[in-house]
Amino acid sequence: MKRFFSIVMLLSVFSYVQLFAQKNPYSSADKETQKVLKKVDKLIQKGQYQTAFGSLGADTNEYIIAKKIELCSKYFALSMMHTMFGFKDLEKGETLYDVRHAVSTSGEMTFNTVMYDPAAVVQKYIEANGEKPILDYALGLYYDDVIYRYGGNWLMSDEEIMNNALTYLRKAYDQDCYDGFSLSTLAFIYFSMDDIENAKLVYDKKDQEEYEFTADDNYNYSIVLWNSGELKKALKHSEKCIKGYSDNPEYQSDAYIITARIALAVPDYKKAESTLKKCESKYPEDYRIPLYRITLYGLQGNKQKTLNAADTLFAISPENPEVSQLIIENFVDAGVWTWLPEFFESNLVRYADNLSAKQNLLIHYAYILKQLGDYDRAVQAVAQAKEELVKDDSLSPEIEKFLDRILETKNQ
Repeated sequence: MKRFFSIVMLLSVFSYVQLFAQKNPYSSADKETQKVLKKVDKLIQKGQYQTAFGSLGADTNEYIIAKKIELCSKYFALSMMHTMFGFKDLEKGETLYDVRHAVSTSGEMTFNTVMYDPAAVVQKYIEANGEKPILDYALGLYYDDVIYRYGGNWLMSDEEIMNNALTYLRKAYDQDCYDGFSLSTLAFIYFSMDDIENAKLVYDKKDQEEYEFTADDNYNYSIVLWNSGELKKALKHSEKCIKGYSDNPEYQSDAYIITARIALAVPDYKKAESTLKKCESKYPEDYRIPLYRITLYGLQGNKQKTLNAADTLFAISPENPEVSQLIIENFVDAGVWTWLPEFFESNLVRYADNLSAKQNLLIHYAYILKQLGDYDRAVQAVAQAKEELVKDDSLSPEIEKFLDRILETKNQ
């Protein structure tokens, strides 16, 4: 952190950062438009959406159009393909959900509708007035909302809709027209496209300008940072999303696991172990807890705990080949694949009376012995596997081919 040599300078810089962090894409509108927008925002806060839309009047400038598009995307009572909208002033205690539910279930409408196609309106405006950053901002968020509400069932393909959202939001971003919400939206689009570089660029911007991060932001940003090698910063954000998902068990369990995995990569084994323990206390059935304990204890060189974790994971679904493959992968990731024969041998004894489990173990045991160069024992395991598989006609051509490849040569 930079050092400042006077309290006055420190306060002035802090005030500037706070102001900068609260950038408003509508801030460059003229004074008269600002008055209208302020009035509309107050009406929105009160749930007076029909009055708010009507108060905007004609499409006199880009800021009025952008605010109308915002109302269409967020505050409609009725949407027909997101080109016709109905708005309602809510009664006391009424919510938009109540109104939308009534419309969808009974067709009940106590409000008028209006034709308003944002894309067509913007196109007409820019033909007369040129392109405007605020309209790129508004259209980008509009198309993102379209794919959320009409994915697979709109006027263009999902790919086209997503490309439009990305194109417009990026144009707005490059012209310094964004807010915290649009940054999150743009970053997530990049993230969902596996464009880690650009996702990081936008999340970094949001972080640098001190916008508040949502739980989703923290989760996605932690993965982006992890993939970019900024492990300690990634860990900080993944821990934040654990708390942020306190009301969403499915997402919170994912957050615990991501945090544990990042801690393993740092490495911070103490943090990884405590995180897995906390996850277990809340979500004891999550198979990923013993899975990443294999990695944790393997990296620490603790053979017995590694084997115990593998036993726990295998017991969840001993007949499932995918479980065996996950166990192998995590032993390999921890660099302790030479311990795998002990796992298979002990579980062949433990599951001696479970034919499907025994078949599963023998197939993978033979493979591991071959990989470790123990060809003679691999041959024995292949023979045992075939013997067990024919007992219930499970020796499919694919499995037999796989086993035969193990026998092809000692050097493969």
